[in-house]
Amino acid sequence: MKTKRANSRKRTAALTAVVLAAVLLTTLFAFGGKPGAARVGAAENAADANYLHYWDLDGNLDDASGKLHVAPMGGDAAYTGGRSGNALDTVNGAAVRSEELTENTVSGFTMGAWFMLAEGAEEWNIIMSKGDTICAAADRFQIHIGHASPDAGGGTLLTYVPAANNGFANEDDGPFVPYDTWTHVAVTYNGSVLRFFVNGELYGEKAVSAPLQKSAKLNNTVTIGALNHDGTTFRFDGLIDDAFYANFAMKPEDIAAAYNDDSKLKNWSNGTQAITPDVPDGPVITPAPTEPPEAVTGEGNMVLYWPMDGNAEDYSHYRADLDFNETDPSFTDVKLNGGVELMDGMLTDGLPAGIDLTEFTLSFWLQWEEMQNQNFAVLFSIADKSTDHHFELYLYIDGDTDIASLCSYNTGTGQDVRGLAEINRGELYHIACTSGAGGFTVYLNGEEVYHSGMARRLKGLDPDMDCISLGSLSDMQLLCEGNYDEIILADSVFSAEQIKKLYEDPAGAREDVIKLIEANYPEGYVRPTEKPTNAPTEKPTEAPTPAPTDVPAEPTDDEPTAIPGKTTGPSGGEKTDNTGDRSSLKPGVIVAIVAAAVVIAGAVIAAVVAGKKKKGSK
Repeated sequence: MKTKRANSRKRTAALTAVVLAAVLLTTLFAFGGKPGAARVGAAENAADANYLHYWDLDGNLDDASGKLHVAPMGGDAAYTGGRSGNALDTVNGAAVRSEELTENTVSGFTMGAWFMLAEGAEEWNIIMSKGDTICAAADRFQIHIGHASPDAGGGTLLTYVPAANNGFANEDDGPFVPYDTWTHVAVTYNGSVLRFFVNGELYGEKAVSAPLQKSAKLNNTVTIGALNHDGTTFRFDGLIDDAFYANFAMKPEDIAAAYNDDSKLKNWSNGTQAITPDVPDGPVITPAPTEPPEAVTGEGNMVLYWPMDGNAEDYSHYRADLDFNETDPSFTDVKLNGGVELMDGMLTDGLPAGIDLTEFTLSFWLQWEEMQNQNFAVLFSIADKSTDHHFELYLYIDGDTDIASLCSYNTGTGQDVRGLAEINRGELYHIACTSGAGGFTVYLNGEEVYHSGMARRLKGLDPDMDCISLGSLSDMQLLCEGNYDEIILADSVFSAEQIKKLYEDPAGAREDVIKLIEANYPEGYVRPTEKPTNAPTEKPTEAPTPAPTDVPAEPTDDEPTAIPGKTTGPSGGEKTDNTGDRSSLKPGVIVAIVAAAVVIAGAVIAAVVAGKKKKGSK
């Protein structure tokens, strides 16, 4: 009897050990780990974690971290013999670009690769790039060869980083690299200093002059072998191998280690070895408002409102009515009680006296139908484009397509930001943007799609010379044919909740807007027309769609793409779920999994013990 009980206890203990081991493994894999693995970053959310992406380019485009997919742009990827194994052959194949980055991209970065410039390569050759590379914005950085020529037998290795006094971008800033020579390059930015490494050694460093900015969704990507904004411009003429990108600055000793041993990058990327980010010794540059307003307007004093209910009158006492430019207006059912179908632009006759758009909110409904310009269609603009206080929202249409890219432009800051979101022909959207001390934000259907810490500059508006334009520029160029409704321009920043209400509850939001307007009526003022009513039309079901995959060329007439490092043209978010990363599971979910496993284990053990007791009683 003692032997049977002892065996029973042994079997019960063994079963308990198996179940507890299963609980432990369940917990381990719920964190996305594996035995012996070391995470680069310990943050819970993908947006806050530190990631190092590594592509050995040995005949494939796999990222060792498994987190960032890349794909060829404008053709197929080609490979040939590289430094070790194969390398990406951009002479006979396409450059490759990543999907949208989900991690934090504004605290720092590291970018690097092995490369070999082909015999006969000329001028500009991009090795790696990120951000809106057609603009001189603080979301952009790249590594490239400049001034290459057969006469010189090679070119100059340079890096362009606007956030660090442009980096090492001038002709004599970098070392000469001869044809058919393998060279290792890396650039790091830690929020305090930019460092430029060549063949594992520090070549130079520069103090950071501005904080990094997050790119719009379309440009929040990395490209190997060309400019990032389209994946084809200045395609590298040669071979690229062992490319890497991190959303943190690597230490100088780790750059040297990567130069001497490629396996280091692979192990850091896949988590089998730990790596510690470079922490700056001095203070990190933080954003400062550009020309902060002299006084915050708070609720604001001006709200211009065009309900478009059978006319183009401004409901406010400023009476900034829109003129149809001697064309017959066509009012139609768009969103709320009416709307207008435009085949031509509409302008105000000047602006209200004393207008101040240091802070502003713009909001309207749009259903894009056609365009009378091949590529550009302006939705709303303030002032003439020749002034230094012009602002506009516009669409870019790349050829014969039913998909347009929502973009914005401001001459005062030189900010031309495109790829904000997709606008499909025939679908109704609510579009809004705000600008003020907190920066510039764009919303589509009530959801934020872009934010920049730099406000748009509209100081200096002239009530007699400037005007507001709907469906075109002030000179009636770049027309956008379509339907518009519920147009609002205020001299204050609406909250995100107010913007969301404009989309989700347009009738209720209309009442809010009317109250703001009437609260600012001059004493004794009586509006000569009736209030617009609140009979809403059917709410659209469309949600914001992802931005297009290709970014168009510079939206200026006949202006060539800027040379890397010499850019003088105008310069330029949303969160995504990291569904492929189990480490994104919340701690509460982990606890629930463990608790459930323990309960199951207890039930199994109890059942075994009860079975043994029952068997012993027979």
